[in-house]
Amino acid sequence: MTSFLRISAVVTVIAAGYLSWSSRSGEPDLSSVPEASAAATRAWAESDLWLAPARDPDPASPIGLAVTWLAAGQAADALATFEAARVPPVVAPYVALHRGRAALALDRAEDAAAIAREVADASGSGYLGESALFLLAEALEARQAWGEAVETWTRLDTLQAGSSSAVQLRLAKAAEKGGDLRRALEVYDRLYYERPASAEAREAETAFTRLPVTRGDQSVERELARAARLYDARRLSDAFRAYEAIRGRGTGADRRLVEFRLALCDVRLGRYQRGLTALTAYLAQAPAADRPEAGYYVLTALRGLKRADYPARVARFVRDHATHPLAETALNDLATHYILADEDVQAARVFTEMVAKFPTGASADRASWRAGWWAYRADDYRETIRLFEPAVTAMPRSDYRPSWLYWTARAYEALGQRDTARLWYLRTVADYRNSYYGRQASQAYQALTGTPPPAEAVAGERNPARAIAVGPPPSNAALVRALLDAGLWDDAVAELRRAQAAGSSSPVIEATVAYALNRKGDLRPGITAMRRAYPQFMADGGEALPERLLKVIFPVAHGDTIRRHAESRDLDRYLVTALVAQESTFQADVVSSANAVGLMQLLPSTGRQYARKIGVAGFTPAALVDPETNVRLGTAYLSELLGRYGQDRASALAAYNAGENRVDRWRAERPGLPRDEFIDDIPFPETQNYVKRIIGTTEDYRLLYGSRADAR
Repeated sequence: MTSFLRISAVVTVIAAGYLSWSSRSGEPDLSSVPEASAAATRAWAESDLWLAPARDPDPASPIGLAVTWLAAGQAADALATFEAARVPPVVAPYVALHRGRAALALDRAEDAAAIAREVADASGSGYLGESALFLLAEALEARQAWGEAVETWTRLDTLQAGSSSAVQLRLAKAAEKGGDLRRALEVYDRLYYERPASAEAREAETAFTRLPVTRGDQSVERELARAARLYDARRLSDAFRAYEAIRGRGTGADRRLVEFRLALCDVRLGRYQRGLTALTAYLAQAPAADRPEAGYYVLTALRGLKRADYPARVARFVRDHATHPLAETALNDLATHYILADEDVQAARVFTEMVAKFPTGASADRASWRAGWWAYRADDYRETIRLFEPAVTAMPRSDYRPSWLYWTARAYEALGQRDTARLWYLRTVADYRNSYYGRQASQAYQALTGTPPPAEAVAGERNPARAIAVGPPPSNAALVRALLDAGLWDDAVAELRRAQAAGSSSPVIEATVAYALNRKGDLRPGITAMRRAYPQFMADGGEALPERLLKVIFPVAHGDTIRRHAESRDLDRYLVTALVAQESTFQADVVSSANAVGLMQLLPSTGRQYARKIGVAGFTPAALVDPETNVRLGTAYLSELLGRYGQDRASALAAYNAGENRVDRWRAERPGLPRDEFIDDIPFPETQNYVKRIIGTTEDYRLLYGSRADAR
C-alpha cells in the first residue's frame, strides 16, 4: 500500500463515526453506524499533517554546522561558515542574527550591534524583531553604551511577548550601571512586587539595600498583593515571611487575611500544631466564605499529627460541606491515608463514596479506578463493571480510560458473559490498539474467540479525543518551512510558538514543533509534542500514520550499541531500546536526582557491582556517561534480573525501577497472580506505569524498526 493510501486509511478509520452504547447493558449498539462526515473521510497526505520538509535537511549543511558550532562555543568557525554560506532570502535575517551572536562572542560588539540594528529596523515586532533587539541590547552593554542599552531594553520590555523578568532585570542593571538610579529602582520595584516568585525578584530585593535612593510605595495593599502572588505560586516560606512582615498592619479584614494565610502556610509547611492552633482560633470568627478552606487545612494538620479523630473529622467536614470541591479533596486525602496505612478495605470504601458523591470531580478518575480495581481483586466483578462502565463515557480524556475498558472486558469474561466481553475487548482495541492495554485486549480477544481482532476493530463508541482534526497551517507556514529546510530549528520552534500564542494552535503546528525539537536532539520534548498533536497513534490504525511522524514519538539513538549488547546477552533489543527510551530518552550524559547516570540510568554502586562481575577493568562512575560502558553494564544487570524472575519481563522491569527486594515481597504477597493483574496491582503507581509503558513501547519499536537490520 502506498504511503498516501496508508495515511488515508488510518485517518478514515480513526475519524469514523461513533457507535452508540447502552449504558444499561454495557453492550454496544451495532445496529446503526452514522455516515462519516466529509472532514472525517478526507485523505490526508503526509504534508498535510505537519510542515516538515519531504526530506530531512543534511545535518552537515553549512548553516546547520554553524549553528551547532556556535552553541558549542566555537564562535570563530561558526562566523566564518555563516559568512560563506549561501542563504535563501527568507531566512537571511535569521542567519544574520546568528552571525551577530557569533561576532559578539568574539568581542566584535560593534559588528554585532550593526547587524542587530539592521534586522530590528527591517523586522518590526514579532519574534525576529524582538530577537534583534535582544542582541542589540547585549551588544550595547558590551560596548558599555548604557544609555542606548536602557532604551533598547525598554523597547523590548514594552512589547507584550518580549517582556519578561529576565528583560526587566537586564533593564534595571543597565540603568544602574549607567547611573540612572531612579530608573533602576523603579524597575527593580516592579520586579519585586509584580513578579515576586521569579529568580530575578531576589536580585531586585538585594538591590534595595545597595541603592542610595528612597523606595516608593510600600503600602499594605502592594505588600498583600505580593504575598498573595507568592502564596499562589506555592512559594510558601517566602509567602509566610511576606505575610509576617505586614502582620498587624491594615484594616480589620486585611489583618484577618494575614492571620489566615500565616496559619495556612504553617500547615502546608508541616508546622501542624502551630497551624492547627491558629486555624481553630480563626474558625471561631471566620467569615462563611473562608470556613471550607480553613476546615480542610484543619484536617490536613490532624492527619499530619496522626490524630486518631482524623477520619471522624473528615466525615463531619464532608457532611457540613457536602457540595464543596474541598470535600472531595478531603475524602481523597483520607483514602490515601488508608492506603499508606495498608488499610485497603477502608480505602476502597472511601473511594466508592467519592464516586457516589463526586462522579465527575477532580479526583473521580482515581477514585473510580481504585474502587473498581479493589472490587475486581475481591472477585466482585459486577461492582467493577458498575464503577468502570460509566467512567469510560464520563471521562473520555482520563489516563485511566484504557484500564477501565480492558478490565470491564475482563470482568464480563469472569462472569461468563463472553459476547459482551468480546465487544469490550474490541472497544479497547479500537481506541488503544497500539498501547499496552490495546495489546493486552488483543491477546485476550484471541484467547476468548480463537481468532485475532479484526484489522480495523471499530467495535463501539470511539473516544472523541481520538478523532483527527489537522487544523489549518499557520499564516507563517512558508517561513517555517524555509527555516526547517535551513536547519534553523530553534527559530522555527519560536515562530510556531508565537503563532500558537496568537491563537493559531493546531495539530499541524504542534507536530511541526515536535519535528523541529526531534531534529535538534531534544527527543523527550519532541515526543511529548507529537503525542499531543496526534494521540491517534495509539488507536486502531494508528500504526499506519507516516513512519517519519511515528519515529518522532519512538526515536532511537545509539542503536548499534544497544543492539550489540542486547544480542550478546540474548536480550530482545527492542525491549532494551524501550527501556533506554524510558530511562534517559537516549541522552548519554543525563544524571537523575537520585544520581542514576547515563542511557540505562545506573547508580554508580550498580555500575561498580556489574563492572566487577563482567570484568570491566578500571571502572569509575564517570565511565557511566559513555554509551558503550553504560549499555554493557545495564544489559548485564537486566539479563540477571530476567534470570532471577524466570524471564518474566514485568517482574524484571519492576525490579529495575523499584528494586529486587520490593518485587520479591510483591510476588510473595501475590502468588500465582496472572501477569496483567500483577502489573496493575503493583503498589507504586510510578513503577506500575513504568512497567506498562516499557512493555507497550517494546512492541512499538518492534513494529517500527523490526523490518530493518537494526534501529539506528
